[in-house]
Amino acid sequence: MANIFGQAYDKLGDSRSRAAFVAVTVDPERDTVDRVRQYLVEQHLRGKMSFLTGSRPDLEAVWSAHHVAVAKGAPESGGSYDIAHSVLVYVIDAQGRERTLIKGSDFTAGQLVGEMRPLLSESGQGG
Repeated sequence: MANIFGQAYDKLGDSRSRAAFVAVTVDPERDTVDRVRQYLVEQHLRGKMSFLTGSRPDLEAVWSAHHVAVAKGAPESGGSYDIAHSVLVYVIDAQGRERTLIKGSDFTAGQLVGEMRPLLSESGQGG
């Protein structure tokens, strides 16, 4: 899905300066600032996307506010574990209002941009 966001960012052209792509970790124990930074570089998203991480209590408040279900699996013998979570993409306008909700990962960069462009135009700056 990271590739979809990178492609959407590129498709926005000049409008991308008025858009922000933000991901929120569902695994704060593993997603340290350094690990998130490395992920953004590996996915070619550095400068295109921000990635929110922090303490579990702070993130649980974000998950709750945006209806993200997170379930941490039982650790295996080596200590690794799986994380199950809902996949939700919110398109939020400049006033912070949720305008579109995309459930799941079955969408394209073009569809995402199609949802974003009208909101970028609402500011009166074109799109």
